[in-house]
Amino acid sequence: MRKPGSLRAVFETAFPDLAQDPARLRMWIEQGHVKCWAGGADRLNFTQAYTLTVVLEGWRLPSILIWALLIDWLRIQQPDLLTPGKAETAIPFEADIITAEEADISFDLDLTEPVRVTRRDDGGFDMIVVAEPDPLFPDLAPLLPARPLLETVWVDGVQLVPDAP
Repeated sequence: MRKPGSLRAVFETAFPDLAQDPARLRMWIEQGHVKCWAGGADRLNFTQAYTLTVVLEGWRLPSILIWALLIDWLRIQQPDLLTPGKAETAIPFEADIITAEEADISFDLDLTEPVRVTRRDDGGFDMIVVAEPDPLFPDLAPLLPARPLLETVWVDGVQLVPDAP
């Protein structure tokens, strides 16, 4: 499964403190299943479908930073969660408010990763994890420009990323 690692890399790039203390960004899959179908005698395709739980411990920045980063990641990695039919319940979350400045925030994502399997002449299989089409809306600009994520973020007139001098 590639998507959990991809999401971790995005969060660690945007928030280097998570890379320095990886225990603060926990991920796991409790529910998953394989949807499979035969595509002919030489093709066996399947999809890995699972719910990824993500926990950000000791979060001290506004939670809107999490959602902006996550939605831009979903735009490429799981665009169906941003469609009108799923948008209202796409990202369930919980927060444990520890203090006025700190919370543990968790959210669940229903993710899929299709795999195309082709039987080889030598008896083996070629397997390819099929990427989502990019971008979801090709005629629109991405939510975040193609430069380092969260190069600068301001919330209520205060610069949060990078830390204001």
